Amino acid sequence: MIIHGTTAVHLTDKVFDQTQSHPTLQGWLTSEAYAKTIERSIIVAPLLSSQHACYHRLGPEGEILYSSLDSIDKTELGTVFEKIEAHFKVRLVYGFQCYFHPITGVASRVETLLLDVQHMNRVILNDCKRELYEAFGIQSHRFEHLWAYEQCVRLAPVTLAALEALNATDDMTTLISHNVIGIPTLLCAMKQPSCHATTVFCAHEVPCARKIIEEHPGHDTMFYNVMERAPQNNLHLHDIFGEVCLTFQHTLTQAASHCHRVLAVGHNVARELRFLAPEFESKAIDIVYQGLSTRPVTYAAIRHSKEKLQSYCDTLLQYKPDWVFSHVAKRIKSKALWRDLRVLSALDREFQDTGQTGVMFMVCTDATAKPARDIRQMESNYGWPVAHREGMPDLIDEEIPFFDAVQTFNARARNIKILFINQDGFDATSCGQRMCKDMTQADLCQGTDVEFGQSIYEPCGSPQLEPVAYGALCVLNRICGCTQWVETIAQDIPDNLIIADYTDIGDCHPDLENVLQLSQATRDQIEQAASRQVARDILDRLPQNEIQAQALLKAGSNLTQQINWESIITDYLCPALQNNLILH
Repeated sequence: MIIHGTTAVHLTDKVFDQTQSHPTLQGWLTSEAYAKTIERSIIVAPLLSSQHACYHRLGPEGEILYSSLDSIDKTELGTVFEKIEAHFKVRLVYGFQCYFHPITGVASRVETLLLDVQHMNRVILNDCKRELYEAFGIQSHRFEHLWAYEQCVRLAPVTLAALEALNATDDMTTLISHNVIGIPTLLCAMKQPSCHATTVFCAHEVPCARKIIEEHPGHDTMFYNVMERAPQNNLHLHDIFGEVCLTFQHTLTQAASHCHRVLAVGHNVARELRFLAPEFESKAIDIVYQGLSTRPVTYAAIRHSKEKLQSYCDTLLQYKPDWVFSHVAKRIKSKALWRDLRVLSALDREFQDTGQTGVMFMVCTDATAKPARDIRQMESNYGWPVAHREGMPDLIDEEIPFFDAVQTFNARARNIKILFINQDGFDATSCGQRMCKDMTQADLCQGTDVEFGQSIYEPCGSPQLEPVAYGALCVLNRICGCTQWVETIAQDIPDNLIIADYTDIGDCHPDLENVLQLSQATRDQIEQAASRQVARDILDRLPQNEIQAQALLKAGSNLTQQINWESIITDYLCPALQNNLILH
């Protein structure tokens, strides 16, 4: 039931780039359960570029009611917004954007406020920084050379002034910062007498933990064993890792302990927060997982998708594989793509004994899709994505050494080959003329036999679970947020899930100091052993007939129904908002 007068203000750095929205926000705002609880929602975000044409600012279906950038004023608040802009020396865009439910397509129109704070009034900005220091000990001078930090702080006073104009600062309002972008706003709100809103920090990750894990040769194997042993020595993250913690993300996350409430997207994130600072140890942290959006499909449709993937492999590599593997991942170190190669190497040896074949579609993306003309040219000139070349528009940065590893794997493996597709999208437009014209990203999701997700740092990981709804196996790292989530809700873990444990160091490093010194060589040994076990599990669980395939489909569908967005919001988010936040 909607609580009359309730308003949720979401402070985020992702809003239609304005083309991509935050996945959690999309799940919340398109949920019926959320709509039945919260009467009004407002998105607040920085304006990423004032150079975009106006129709890009709030998405193709959005409606701009006020924008000084575009000389638009179709709201009675125009005069108030003009005064705010003049006082703070900022520019505002206000209107509605549309979020579409991924299954039903039903649109949710959400109030949105975008703020351009590049040329903000310095006097007001310095007053804000002084208040943050005096009240919360935040030393802005250490970070003000970083625009990412400056933007966080500059948003605070402007956001509160604009929300007051929108009547969104009363005691029925909840201000929610998604990650650190809105923490200065929440802290300033708590010190502003006219603001009576509840402040909520929603931690989608702990940036300092990600940084340490990515940079240390022991990765997650080291970090989570250190975190487990630290309480025995009454130590926190900065006591152990020192200067690595001297980042503005660490400082702001630590300051978020002052907020009224804290949400975390998984148990590990909550544990990492408590490891981060003693202030979080006594803080109530509500777990609100990231949900899934899956659509029902028939077994025949799943088979058809797999056949399209097999045909694509045949076109590129001249064979139709028995099994299709996939990993759709961002181009960042934490995705640990090398672990997939370890598992596939072990599985290739098993396949040589059984005579089976496989292909891995490794779709490694970043925020920018390559233009179709570049894809066609690379395809024509040297056979992309089978072959690659260094430099734009093809391999850049960490893609170069990783593709070297892929080439080494393909040269040695006999029964499994990897196709490294460094493109955002999986369709004929995105991937070239050799892909069948009706291929879509959905075909990869519902046609794969095994989806990989063995990240060294993965607060959520729920997208890796989507193929499970269509009967696929999913390989996850035990530290992945969705692994703990499934173990929490499922009485029995279905055969669809293969959980690798890369943090099991046995008794060889019993104390904290020894674990801190864990080397890459030792981690390699641990990974090799875990990879061999994963390969054996995959071989044992791949369905050998339609009866087994249908059983996996049923088990996977049952599991994902329990962890869809409606269930998550009904069981976790709404109780937190109703009982802990709005009615505090």
